Amino acid sequence: MTEHTAPEGAINRYRVVRVSTGSITEVAYITARDEEEAEEKLSQDDLDCDFELAEDDMSVEEEIITLVKSEEQEHA
Repeated sequence: MTEHTAPEGAINRYRVVRVSTGSITEVAYITARDEEEAEEKLSQDDLDCDFELAEDDMSVEEEIITLVKSEEQEHA
């Protein structure tokens, strides 16, 4: 990759892409007579409580920095 150096005093814009992998596990509870009712309540967001984080195994695998060309700057 060639490095772009701006003339002195100029400022470039760079896009940073962070690629993460892994999983996040969240837990919530639903009170229902059977699994079908529980599924229906879940589809309607009718939970007994908010989801809480139970496990976070996410990790950043890679961060990529690229120069934004002038055409991209107008759309960013």
